[in-house]
Amino acid sequence: MDYRVSAAALAVVTVFVVGACSSSSADSGASTTVADAAVSTTAPEGSVGADTTTPDTTQATTTTVVSEPVIVGADPIVQITPTDGGGGRPLLEWESIDGAALYFVTIYTETGSPYWAAVTEETKTYVGGPLQIPAGRTGPNVADGYTWVVYAEDADGNLLAVSSERPIAP
Repeated sequence: MDYRVSAAALAVVTVFVVGACSSSSADSGASTTVADAAVSTTAPEGSVGADTTTPDTTQATTTTVVSEPVIVGADPIVQITPTDGGGGRPLLEWESIDGAALYFVTIYTETGSPYWAAVTEETKTYVGGPLQIPAGRTGPNVADGYTWVVYAEDADGNLLAVSSERPIAP
């Protein structure tokens, strides 16, 4: 079964994911941010940080590069679809996640704006819906610079996994 996601629902999912990617700890004073696929943790003044190679500093910073988005408790989803060559309405496919009831798929334009989204129980969907739209008919088409992301939720609506933001082009 394939469901369409409204712009408002997409915004809620985006806010949820962005909010989950950035957190701070009131108890320790440490903070963690995600930017450009890197995790940067800053220890509060007077604490012992992970980076002890810089003597006589009041703050220690450690940066770790990651290939998948960092969302606490979420596993990575592996996308199978090639990054190009699938045409304007390619079949988007990914590996299944144990316990997933729904997958949320979002395509973003070259400027990062949401372009098209779907919700499906399957581990694949065509751009435009469950059936491939014939050439020459109106509907969404991917273009150079577009990217896509997949999120998986269990039957209770808990986030299980998320993919990286992967390029997709005709």
